[in-house]
Amino acid sequence: MLPACLAALTWVDEIVVVDSHSRDRTREIARARGAKVFEHDFTDFASQFNWAMEQATGDWIFVVDADEVVDAQLSQAIRDTLAGEPAYEVYQVVRDAFFLGHRMRATSWSGEALPRLFRRGCLSYRGQVHSVADSGGRPVGRLPGRILHYTYRDMGQYFRKFDLYTTHWARDAFAQGRRV
Repeated sequence: MLPACLAALTWVDEIVVVDSHSRDRTREIARARGAKVFEHDFTDFASQFNWAMEQATGDWIFVVDADEVVDAQLSQAIRDTLAGEPAYEVYQVVRDAFFLGHRMRATSWSGEALPRLFRRGCLSYRGQVHSVADSGGRPVGRLPGRILHYTYRDMGQYFRKFDLYTTHWARDAFAQGRRV
């Protein structure tokens, strides 16, 4: 999904891609689109997001995963917001999920609002699996438009991610003293 993700972000000033020693063409694809590419060992999702944000140089950060595509309405809303005097330091964006090519409509996967655009230093991530964005209690605005999240290409990818997520969840639970 990386080519589609990056093609929807041609309007941004800087693209930072963090790769965890993948064996596909992530680095080459990202560099061909003008992205700054960094290698960083993966420990958990929150650490990866926080480390990636430290590599960005701008005053505002917009977080997008490689399997997400920003629609035109959201792209324009971000540009309009940042061209003026932003009313908030953190903005939520609605994300719609697609599973095996089908938009999920009746689950918690779709229509969730996530903080994704923020002034540098106003947001951090915590948690190993499906990291939670922490805005430190700041008021949060909401932008029109959508992020389209293409979760899984096939069932093999689904089960590989399921295994990864459950392993991280179990480690996180164990570290918190929970026994299951």
